[in-house]
Amino acid sequence: MLGKFVKVRVTKPLGRFDRETNVKYLLNYGVVESGLLPHSPVAGAYIMGVDHPVRNFDGRVTAVIKDKRRHAVYLVVSPKSKRFIINDIKPAVAFLHKGQGVTIECFYERSCGAVVYRDIGGEKRFLLIKNKKLYAETFGFSAAIVLASLGCSMVHVLIDCAYVFFLLSCLYIGHVWRLSPKEWKITTTVLRVIYFGTL
Repeated sequence: MLGKFVKVRVTKPLGRFDRETNVKYLLNYGVVESGLLPHSPVAGAYIMGVDHPVRNFDGRVTAVIKDKRRHAVYLVVSPKSKRFIINDIKPAVAFLHKGQGVTIECFYERSCGAVVYRDIGGEKRFLLIKNKKLYAETFGFSAAIVLASLGCSMVHVLIDCAYVFFLLSCLYIGHVWRLSPKEWKITTTVLRVIYFGTL
């Protein structure tokens, strides 16, 4: 379901107070009218990225919420131009779905940072790739680089930086373009030539 485009007919618009559950809806909520298989277990869909009440909405499924207490599955739908990760979605749906028994699976994964370490000539060098919210919203992966080197020469630092930019370029292109294995091989070869001047 993640990544699919669906049409939602809103039944509980943003700001509505539901007397049955004593809940004020902080997001537009409705039923999925098209885009899913027949007899889908989806009970409804929340719309993120729209800050006013709407009647209908076409968007991409950016998350699936499984609520064991309600024995139901809900979707989070957003405009295709916007990206939301777990840090955005979890508090947005907490007015109805929170606590134990609630799991959220997202289309855009959270970037948690990574430590890259290389051993060149018996010398260990560490490269810390750290997530920054400003860049993560745009690119969806780590963008700020902090180099912790143990006696590295400037040449080694530049090689390490080129290597990391090569990896990030591959990840970004593969994520956005959803390349086939053959396209992936061609792309990595081209990027290797650009960054290192060698095949």
